[in-house]
Amino acid sequence: MNLREPPIRSQKLRRAAAGQHCTMNLPGICTDDPETVVLAHIHDESFGRGQKADDTSGAHMCHACHTAYDLHRTGLDDGDLYRMLLRAMQRTIRRLVVDLKVIIVPLDPEHLSSSKPTPKRKPPEQRTKIPARKTEWPTGRKLVSRNNLRKASK
Repeated sequence: MNLREPPIRSQKLRRAAAGQHCTMNLPGICTDDPETVVLAHIHDESFGRGQKADDTSGAHMCHACHTAYDLHRTGLDDGDLYRMLLRAMQRTIRRLVVDLKVIIVPLDPEHLSSSKPTPKRKPPEQRTKIPARKTEWPTGRKLVSRNNLRKASK
């Protein structure tokens, strides 16, 4: 990918956030006020050098979640933050495709009609059982500590 390409900008994507619910839902922070929801840009590979990320790398966030994310004050470690960002972006994309129809995705014909029921799972007694792994721990082996701190303090 050429990082010198201009970022993807879409006024329709940004305006679609108006009046929506927050998809980030940061615990203890989110107000879920539809009046303040905007498209918050999530850092991607086009981010930096004085420019925001693409409009396609964003999530609908209320003012409180957006501010906490921008100021790095979410109270979450990196793993939890990125998991929540991914979830928010997935919710936003689904909303833009299914509900708002701002993003057009060609759907498979068999999924277009909702009259087809989803297949039911087999009852537990008819499911194939996965055999348990038989792992034996080594026995008769003495563990030797390499901790010399106790020896040095005597």
